[in-house]
Amino acid sequence: MDANDSRIDAAALKIVRLDAKIVTTPKRKVIFTMNKDRSASYAQFVICTVTKPIRCNPSEKVPGISTADEYEFLSPPAGELEIKARACIEDQYTLNPETRCGKWKRASIRSQALM
Repeated sequence: MDANDSRIDAAALKIVRLDAKIVTTPKRKVIFTMNKDRSASYAQFVICTVTKPIRCNPSEKVPGISTADEYEFLSPPAGELEIKARACIEDQYTLNPETRCGKWKRASIRSQALM
């Protein structure tokens, strides 16, 4: 590897913090914020409705992609929601082209039905 090579191990990337909240005005939505490693180019995320004992499995969903630190999910369904996010990097910056993202981080929130 070249001494000037700036590729990194993408598997080590992480979401440092993941928070979620429900906002009801002017429209009902879930807002989640994520702080990712500075080396990350973007984040992948999934939002699931949880029906216990089945949890949110990111491999069964098409992940959303965001370069922003905040994301709004409009009209969330009622019940327990689980948000999972992971930090990722562009192919040209990873040491292993088959690994572009770190591990999933989870946040849960309960969404009430509209009255």
